[in-house]
Amino acid sequence: MADTRMTEFRAATPEAADRLHGLLAEGAAIYSAAPHCRSCRLLRDRDDPQAFVMVEVWDDIAHRAAAAKTVPAHVVEQASAIMAGPPQARSFAAA
Repeated sequence: MADTRMTEFRAATPEAADRLHGLLAEGAAIYSAAPHCRSCRLLRDRDDPQAFVMVEVWDDIAHRAAAAKTVPAHVVEQASAIMAGPPQARSFAAA
């Protein structure tokens, strides 16, 4: 069953927003190239440039979990250091 995951991210400061965007884009590119990823889009809030959402569609949750392990640790560490808090993620199934 396909799994859609939406994850919200927020940069801690306006100055960190562009750097966070770059790191998230790097992660999105890795996901997009992963087996069983149907799509991965990184979106930036028009009214709040510090806010981002990543929308991923996977064949199943297990493949998403496997792909998450392929994101380099330095990308995760650098992104975490400039975020306002932990990412907020939710998974959805087709209704």
